[in-house]
Amino acid sequence: MPLTFRPVLRSTRLVPLRLRLHRFCEWGCSQKCSPIGDYCKIAKTSVINESCTDRQECIRLWFRSLVVLGRRTMSTLMALSRAIDTLLERLGRIGSLALLGLIGVVIFDVVTRRFMNIGSTQLQEGEWHLHTVLIMLYLGLAYVKNVHVRIDLVRERLSERKQAWIELLGCLLLLMPFCIVVGYHATHFAWTSYIRHEVSQSVDGLPYRFAIKAMLPLGIYLLALAGISRIIVSLNTILSSAGSDTTANAGAR
Repeated sequence: MPLTFRPVLRSTRLVPLRLRLHRFCEWGCSQKCSPIGDYCKIAKTSVINESCTDRQECIRLWFRSLVVLGRRTMSTLMALSRAIDTLLERLGRIGSLALLGLIGVVIFDVVTRRFMNIGSTQLQEGEWHLHTVLIMLYLGLAYVKNVHVRIDLVRERLSERKQAWIELLGCLLLLMPFCIVVGYHATHFAWTSYIRHEVSQSVDGLPYRFAIKAMLPLGIYLLALAGISRIIVSLNTILSSAGSDTTANAGAR
């Protein structure tokens, strides 16, 4: 049985809550989006007629309105997530071309060194240059595609909503702070190399060392974009499951 407040308590506790819900519904009724507008009209009528006579029911009504609003907002955010995924996929395809170049350089270097006694410092440096391009351009895409190595003993046994919560908290508390700190220092690292016009320490090495060092902050920023995309997807999963639970409970009543 829901707890019903006395008129004195309702005047101090329920009325401000009803007022906030009323203001929210006033805004919702002005929206052109029919799901929000229709639901807010129902909620507004309930509030004006004071049909929600207890605090729990008023909070529940407010929460349902927020869920409807969240669905509309999430549709926009999901479009942003898909745009990020598309960008990461295109950059990943460009990075995959570095793999072909890396294979060719390694084969050529091994053959000339083994059978012709010809060694090249530029070829050896080119190998790890191409390897860096491959890893950094594919780092964010690998996270979006969920192909990073995971040692997971608990998460796979949980429901989809709980998995989304773990992913969301992991991105907010671990991944994003990591990207901010490492990205800041990596940017400073590459910028210092640029202003010093850094080149290879070998006499016949490759020039423009700053160019390859700039790939490190680029890869970290792409990983941060992938984290933003996963945050949006996790929020969408959480809100969708919350909305489904609310609808199921309403149907049961």
